[in-house]
Amino acid sequence: MLRKLRYMYYSIILSMILLAGCGQQTRPVSTAQYYNPAKETAADTEEAEGAGAETSIGTDLYLIIGNDMTNEQLNLKQLASGKQYLYVYSLSTDFLDKYGNSATTMDFEPGRVIHIGKKDGEGRLLQAQIADEVWEYSDITKYSVDTERGIFKIADSKYSYDADLFVESNGEKIRLSDLNEKDEIRVVGIGTKILSVSVTTGQGTLELKNTSVFEGSFIQVGSKIFAQITHNMKLEIPEGTYTVTVANEGYGGSTEVEIARGENCTLDLDELKGEGPKTGSIIFYIDVEGATLSI
Repeated sequence: MLRKLRYMYYSIILSMILLAGCGQQTRPVSTAQYYNPAKETAADTEEAEGAGAETSIGTDLYLIIGNDMTNEQLNLKQLASGKQYLYVYSLSTDFLDKYGNSATTMDFEPGRVIHIGKKDGEGRLLQAQIADEVWEYSDITKYSVDTERGIFKIADSKYSYDADLFVESNGEKIRLSDLNEKDEIRVVGIGTKILSVSVTTGQGTLELKNTSVFEGSFIQVGSKIFAQITHNMKLEIPEGTYTVTVANEGYGGSTEVEIARGENCTLDLDELKGEGPKTGSIIFYIDVEGATLSI
């Protein structure tokens, strides 16, 4: 009987240890995963071996497939391997243009090509930079496509492209055959090869002025567009009506803006400052002798 009780005691202790171990296990942020977009099951998603281990900006080129600013995720295609990766970023992520100057999250649009670098202890991307090895032509209206020969002509210059050329419009992937002669496009390539085509028809510009009070904080346009405010910045936004919100250290407000195709909409942030920070006083009354108040 004593041996049986002792056995039960050890079994209970072992179970408690195992349960405690399970309770203390933490799950890191899942990043740098590649997957086959044609397969929808979770079992087809694989951990990218060694991906994202750079301690500085790497040399690999990545094509931006999508930028989810609501969930702070970059969907990237590694050009060398064709594999797709999902990277999580945060407010501390350092976004840079090709010259190494500060850029906004919105500058990292689908179709652009970038380098990636550091990640923090939780697996979030700390650095990303527009690649300077590629060329980019915007506002293109004079172009033609020869699908039989795989030739893309811009003005008088001819370029090649792969069968899986990335073509998108407002973040949605489309087919090359969906382009029409009225579309205005942005093209990214390297050498004589085109890497991506983005339709920019149907976009307008939101230009901010008197930004000093809000610089360094964030602007929200609609429900999906977020960007850190820089001096008198300009944002390329699909046409439509949006609620714009800004806030910083007690200042802030919201307003509606109408973005028209090919037009410039100016927003004066001085009009959204509001009354500013409020101040007041608090009196603490303590009727317990010897008590200490800590704040």
